Amino acid sequence: MFKYSALVYECMKGQSEVISTVLIVAIAITLAVVFIYWVYPQWTNTGNTARSTYTSNIQSSYADVDITAVHWAGTTLNVTVENTGGVTLTKVYVYAGTTQIAYYNNLSVSVAVNITKTLPAKPAKVSVSSLEGAQDEEFV
Repeated sequence: MFKYSALVYECMKGQSEVISTVLIVAIAITLAVVFIYWVYPQWTNTGNTARSTYTSNIQSSYADVDITAVHWAGTTLNVTVENTGGVTLTKVYVYAGTTQIAYYNNLSVSVAVNITKTLPAKPAKVSVSSLEGAQDEEFV
């Protein structure tokens, strides 16, 4: 039979447990850091793309109209109406009190229109509404 000698026993010794544990932990941390640096730009690009797509979709589907100016001078009413939403408005009605003073079949995005109308009396308010549900009113 073969007997282990001191020389063979010396050759069969491995790394100590402390060094092995330190090496395993160092390799795991290194792999985690490399993985994060590799994946993080893809995560942020995906998030930014989703955020900008969501924002543009919300803005483009939002219907809004504003009366930006109302001025009464004698018997003349001057009104400025602007489409401040993200979609073209259809069937836009503008009223001074209960009297319709203007109608627009289409009002494109960011377009402002000036309306000048002669009325017999000063109206209490000016209002605007569209088929898409956009509306605003201002007191004269």
